[in-house]
Amino acid sequence: MLNWELRTLPAKLQRYPSGGDYFEDASGKCIILVCEMGNWKYEALVAAHEICEYLLVKAAGIKIESIDDYDKQFEREREMGIHGLHDEPGDQPDSPYHVQHCIATGIERILAAALLINWTDYAYAVDSLCFGHAVKKAKKK
Repeated sequence: MLNWELRTLPAKLQRYPSGGDYFEDASGKCIILVCEMGNWKYEALVAAHEICEYLLVKAAGIKIESIDDYDKQFEREREMGIHGLHDEPGDQPDSPYHVQHCIATGIERILAAALLINWTDYAYAVDSLCFGHAVKKAKKK
């Protein structure tokens, strides 16, 4: 049985800088959080990515805690200048969910094309709206 909760929230309320996030609560319910962008199509694309990635991660037996640990370390390294502002943790070959992330991104790109969304514009919106607070923090250092 699938037990899901999907909602949008302001970027500053995400657990860490991210366009989308998922985790399981104590009851096993999958919680998917999507950064508010003021564009339902953009939010739907992020949600589709997170849903696909979660399903693939679950099927592969990858622990969400290992993903969270990796992503949080990646963000700490980004603040130190090790990663660029537009780098994504799941794109890194050493990421515990690299394959699943890349497949989810492929599906997200197909959906974007079907919705007539320009991928470059979309990616810029995700970076600026969902990571804007993190970008400002990184630039201050």
